[in-house]
Amino acid sequence: MSEILYHITAKLFCKQQATAFLINENTAITARHAVTDKIENQTPIRLEFYGLSEGQETKEVFASIIGESKRYDVAILRLEKSVKSLESWPNLSSQKVNLEDNWECVGFPVEWDSGEGGSRFCYIKGGIYQDSSFEQLVKYDLHLDGTYINDGWDESLKGLSGSPVMVNGEIKAIVVVEEDSFIKSPIKSISINRIVNFLEQYEIKFNSSFGPKNNLINSRLDSQRNKCEELFKKVDYYGSKPDVDLLISAYYLKYSKDGTSQMKQFSEYLADSISDYACTLADLEKLEKRIIKPLPIIKRTNHVIGQIQGQEKLGAIILWMLVEGILGAPKGLKRISIDDEHDVFNELHIGMNTDYKLVLYLGEGKLKSDLKTAVHESIQSLGKIMNMDNDIFYLDDYFYDQIDSSEIKKLLSDFNKFDRRWDDIVLELTVFTGYDSDLLKKIEQRGLPKEHTEAFLEQKYIEECIKNEQIICEMLTENSPIKNIKINWFTIPFNTIEAFENLFFTEIT
Repeated sequence: MSEILYHITAKLFCKQQATAFLINENTAITARHAVTDKIENQTPIRLEFYGLSEGQETKEVFASIIGESKRYDVAILRLEKSVKSLESWPNLSSQKVNLEDNWECVGFPVEWDSGEGGSRFCYIKGGIYQDSSFEQLVKYDLHLDGTYINDGWDESLKGLSGSPVMVNGEIKAIVVVEEDSFIKSPIKSISINRIVNFLEQYEIKFNSSFGPKNNLINSRLDSQRNKCEELFKKVDYYGSKPDVDLLISAYYLKYSKDGTSQMKQFSEYLADSISDYACTLADLEKLEKRIIKPLPIIKRTNHVIGQIQGQEKLGAIILWMLVEGILGAPKGLKRISIDDEHDVFNELHIGMNTDYKLVLYLGEGKLKSDLKTAVHESIQSLGKIMNMDNDIFYLDDYFYDQIDSSEIKKLLSDFNKFDRRWDDIVLELTVFTGYDSDLLKKIEQRGLPKEHTEAFLEQKYIEECIKNEQIICEMLTENSPIKNIKINWFTIPFNTIEAFENLFFTEIT
């Protein structure tokens, strides 16, 4: 339990009771819907901070709204008088929350009985029930389960809105919706990751793994994420085997409102992004600052275009887009092997998990025929390259300079040493499969609405997961050279990469 939550959390009195929390001695954050009437009449908002025991003094502070977002349901408050309850304040963190994470929060539900509960603070903890960050239709993206809510407590959670959601000592979300406590995911929250642009607008600091939000790394990740959210949809399959905790996340290309494929939009984006893939961030920065002329960039771009036909380079480019846009892991590390047989996994994407371990995302970018084959061949390839001690890793200079003094910089520094410890490294494998394009054409020719076509696709992906779950679990538990592996599955609606090349070259020429 993080005692710091009790020092930063306040009961908020407005037209409706809610919760707010401090991010520094002068600034607090809450849910916008809790202070709507104050936005309209611009009157002060009353906050009460309580001591940890009943006898301690209650601090009453008034605050005004300095920023608010209807889209995200978040408001920023400026206190009229400083609250100096802490020497160091918890970080707001934009790092991704994993489904395996546990959370905790403190708030003030209206119906909370402090006598029966033993405290004026309502402390709740639990796990992540669902991550819908890939969907833009709802403002919240993290669904928090109610596993640890008192079984006998059937009161409403109303009033918890505005509470901080803490994961591994950092605030990673804000409660914005509360429902009946007996449902599986009664608390809905919006992640800090989702509101970073709003926070930056008001100069609110937060912890980002990859440096300032407006640098080339984060700008490209944002661009890739926005395009992936526009073009791809996610289907989660949770395994049923009691001895294996299996989650397969499949991503497929969406359809337009009229039921037509978005393949053309997909190829247009890849064609426009080819220089970003071909060049290092350091080179792109030099071009932006006019330190170098465009010719070297053009040469590198043309070299990659020349590799597309015959070398399956287009698959690697697609995988680059998906790993950056969906997994949020930038390409920043290049591996050069002394052994000529090590010809796979030479472009590595980088991340850091919530246990503060370095994560390397590996993927071949070679289209496989089905999920079973993709997992099997990827694990075999992984086994061939596990002796990477003598391999050389080149880190993009711009990438390393931008991450300042963050934890990931220390991890990368340690990784570059000759005595690197692979036990401290987590590998995430990406598999890349096509789908029966002939079958898709038959479905598309029926002229069904996009919802029906996508429902059909989701059903097919779930069926393939069910069919292959047993063999995949066996491969992962018996044949995998590393226990710390997660599988990400990307699907593209064509059988061979060559089938997509013609469309791509139409856009690039």
